[in-house]
Amino acid sequence: MTQRSIITAALTILAFASPLAAQTPPEEAAPNVPAAPAAISQPDAPPAAAPAQDPPGATPPDEPPAVTTQPDPPATAPALTPELSGTSGGGTPRHWTAAPVGGPRTRWDAFTLPELDLPWTTWFGVVIILTLTLTSRPIGTRRSLDGFMLAAATILLALRHEDAHLFGGLSLRAAVYALLALIGVYWLLRGWQTLSGGAIPRPEANVTEAPLLVLAVAAIALAGGTIATEPLSRGSQDGMVGGVYMAETGHLPYGVTVGYDGRAPLLYVLHAGAIRATQSLLDFGDSSGAPRSISLPTVDVPDGMAALTWDQRARWSSVDWWEHGTVQAARLTNAVLFVLALLAVNVIGRRLHSPAMGLSLVAIFSVFAGTLESLTRPEVMLPTAVLAWATACALVAGMGGFLATFLVILAGTCTPWAWLALPTLVAYCLRRGGQGVGSLLGVAAGIAAITGGVLSLVEPAIPRAGGALAAAGITPQHVANGDGERVVIERAAPQAADPDFKAPLWRFLLADESLRATPQAIRPTPALGEGVAADSISFGAIDVRDGALDALAEAYRDAAGSGTPRARLRTLLEAVWLPARPDPILAESPWLFWTEGRAALAVSLRRALKIIAVVAALAAAWFVYSRRLSQPQHWLGAVMFVTALAQVASVSAASSGLAWLSVAVVSLFAVHSGAAVGTAANAPAPRITVER
Repeated sequence: MTQRSIITAALTILAFASPLAAQTPPEEAAPNVPAAPAAISQPDAPPAAAPAQDPPGATPPDEPPAVTTQPDPPATAPALTPELSGTSGGGTPRHWTAAPVGGPRTRWDAFTLPELDLPWTTWFGVVIILTLTLTSRPIGTRRSLDGFMLAAATILLALRHEDAHLFGGLSLRAAVYALLALIGVYWLLRGWQTLSGGAIPRPEANVTEAPLLVLAVAAIALAGGTIATEPLSRGSQDGMVGGVYMAETGHLPYGVTVGYDGRAPLLYVLHAGAIRATQSLLDFGDSSGAPRSISLPTVDVPDGMAALTWDQRARWSSVDWWEHGTVQAARLTNAVLFVLALLAVNVIGRRLHSPAMGLSLVAIFSVFAGTLESLTRPEVMLPTAVLAWATACALVAGMGGFLATFLVILAGTCTPWAWLALPTLVAYCLRRGGQGVGSLLGVAAGIAAITGGVLSLVEPAIPRAGGALAAAGITPQHVANGDGERVVIERAAPQAADPDFKAPLWRFLLADESLRATPQAIRPTPALGEGVAADSISFGAIDVRDGALDALAEAYRDAAGSGTPRARLRTLLEAVWLPARPDPILAESPWLFWTEGRAALAVSLRRALKIIAVVAALAAAWFVYSRRLSQPQHWLGAVMFVTALAQVASVSAASSGLAWLSVAVVSLFAVHSGAAVGTAANAPAPRITVER
């Protein structure tokens, strides 16, 4: 083992073991150790303890948690609405705090899943990144600069929620947001340099393969602990509710689980599969209020518990259900997505360089803060995994072009920003002969898969007053209210329409919504308000409130039948583009911070950047095609360029959700001019010797 390997191993042990040494058993725990989320209290339960202090870097809650009593289940299942869902699980994620799940922690829990707080995980990541990327001679190489930028981003991500002020009254948060955006611009320029630059020398792994394996295992363990202990994010909550519906009905939840239906179709498909493979029980407490340990799977649901199933939604939809169980299906989905992304990163490193480089990329990817904070956000990890495999497939000869473009098309259904890589990918494959035909077939197959999915898995739903109707500038003529047992339809108050430039698109999508809502077809039969004629109610111009949603949705499905393709597409786009419950992370956008809360100005700036991003992506594709660029370094540079462009122009402005950018970033550490498509660069080229 070399001296550098010994130093690396020592630093790893120090960084990873220090949090373990700092652990205290439950009976000796300090007052500021975060406590497990309190269950819904019973009338005779003892008073709850004072709330624990948040660790550094965590966003404080808007209000202290209120102690409530368990409500009686309603007679009928209430609609799943944003109001019923609460806000305790939807705020800013408390990244890397490892809150205990499932009761008091033991010494064994502290050893197997240590509570690694924000400072330790940050500096552990910085040590690993710099160890694997810095070069000693010369120190100022592009590889070393990339490592410094990645380490700096790790530190800045830990500071972006601090409210401190620097010299001259400058806000620390404003400075961090600006620096993260500048680092995003740096990666954009590095991508263009790799795409258009000259020869790139072959890099060497800083650490030999045996110590690298130790580092990779430690990094993966850190990521696994994050997945196992972090509270469910808003994306996981949406995926679980929609997955429960899809697992039992075979249809996507758009328009049915209103407030939980704003995610990509693939996200619900994955959660539905995980729900079928596991069983989730929610513990609402028995009469004694004592904690219980339930072994899964189980057939009989004990008293005070409810299964997370669609027919049991009357029991769990009216509370913050994610606080009353471990919900294994969500954690299984997050783990699968992380493993898929990890395998793709390893494949990229092995094909571009060597097995040792593959392990290096795995370690860097796993400890980078942008990855760690995204591990419990399936809406980020899903496009990350799909794009990572698209990047890896493009490095394979034969079917690589077909698979890569097919995966990019699917990734675009998770985030439209992924489609920025499609023109460059097609141009790259067209310059590789037979791969060009495969790439075009992959585009066609991807479009066919999306079309088939929309037609077979999406059921048409009533357009929402605050969704498609408002976007189209259509004012509802009637309002439907209800309490689950009684529905009342009244005339709506006059409202001024405020459509935007996308109004013609929404009017086109709503052209088929001319069905009449006859009172006889609605169960229970609604009471009509003053001046409401029975034959004047249209599903395309009614504001359906929460208590009446189930009754009118069933009547709408009976009247529409299978619906037209346009109605199905409108249902999908309305749920995803105009969600009833926007992700609260979007409210923390740096664009709103920089514009001092002026939302209209922030939207205008982002629209301008979107246009620039599309033009730049097309220009990069033309550059690749016209220059006949067909080497792996050109493809990896293009991926880096378009992903950095998307991150800077997105609502997060490169301040969150950086997992799919990190795939392109870590790939740059293995890029060199000698790599060839279709061959695994496991060893340097053989030397030719001549005997005299």
